[in-house]
Amino acid sequence: MKKLILIVFFVFLLAILIILNIKATKKEKVVEIEVVKKNFIQETVKAYGFLEAKRQVEIGSEVIGKIKKILVSKGDLVKSGDLICVIDPTEYQAQRDRIKVILEQDLYELNLAKLDYERERNLFEKKLISQKEFEVAEARLKSILFRIKQDSFNLKESENRLLKCFIRSPIDGEIMEIYKKEGETVVPGTINNPASLIMVIGDKSKMIAKCEVDETEIPKIKKGQKVKIKVDAFPDTTFSGSVSRIGGVRASSFGQSQIQQTTKFPVEIEVNEKFDLFLPGMSVSCEIITAEKESTITLPYSALGREKVENKEQEEFNTFLFILKNKRAKKVNVKTGIRGLKRIEILSGLNVYDTVITGPEEVLKKLKDGEKVVVKSLDKRK
Repeated sequence: MKKLILIVFFVFLLAILIILNIKATKKEKVVEIEVVKKNFIQETVKAYGFLEAKRQVEIGSEVIGKIKKILVSKGDLVKSGDLICVIDPTEYQAQRDRIKVILEQDLYELNLAKLDYERERNLFEKKLISQKEFEVAEARLKSILFRIKQDSFNLKESENRLLKCFIRSPIDGEIMEIYKKEGETVVPGTINNPASLIMVIGDKSKMIAKCEVDETEIPKIKKGQKVKIKVDAFPDTTFSGSVSRIGGVRASSFGQSQIQQTTKFPVEIEVNEKFDLFLPGMSVSCEIITAEKESTITLPYSALGREKVENKEQEEFNTFLFILKNKRAKKVNVKTGIRGLKRIEILSGLNVYDTVITGPEEVLKKLKDGEKVVVKSLDKRK
């Protein structure tokens, strides 16, 4: 009987010890850790847009008229100066011819006026006519000279209008798109209305990506920065490029209400590679590399916390983390640098081989300085 009582007592005592051990374990927070080492880190800014030929020209008309002939097709290669479109020149030829006739008449009248002037001058010098009669002949000669000058300008203008009926390519390139057909009427542009767009010519040997960047990111963008470019049409290939221009004018945001609208700025990225399958208008996503370091201390974002600095008139925050020291969490203030996609650079406050508590998030939120912790074992992570 005594033996049975002893066995029951030892079992009871063992149960109490197990319960106390479980309670003690529950008080200790189980954490995940990472040993500090140096890594490569890269900060990027995302930008979205579309491809466009670096030299791309919209061809419109500078005169009113019907398209008589389009001499190219989509995809044709053209040289600078090649005739590509003809606007019906009939009316402009007639205008030029009318002014030519008027100018011929002016020249005929000029000859008569010169003879009349010389005759009147001789008579005036011999005191045979009055000064007023001489001045009338002189005024008639000057009037015809002024008219000839004006009609010469009119002839030049009419010849320029006639030349504009014959539209030539301003660059070497490819016909990207043709928007008009033969027989359609085109008009020149005004301050309020653009000219009729006939076609687009582009030099595809050099392409650019026209993108938009959020105003919060635009201060990071600098001309010449390297860019990784993904074209939606070729998802398995990454192309390289560089920032060539940063626009100072806010980009338009169509299809958004005033509440939803975010301010974006235009950024142009030059594509390094020549790729024959590129087409203007293809969608692109770009990663602009704004900063990078080859060997620096980095940590996952989950390791960091922020707290408001007390006794400060302006709102300021400290960035902190916990390192593992003698099985306890030690709070350390740190300064951060480059912000990568998943990790962030630590500029000060840490040393290589320090052990940093990186998670779990719900534990880190409640963790206190000096609190005892238990490291999660590797097999428990699986």
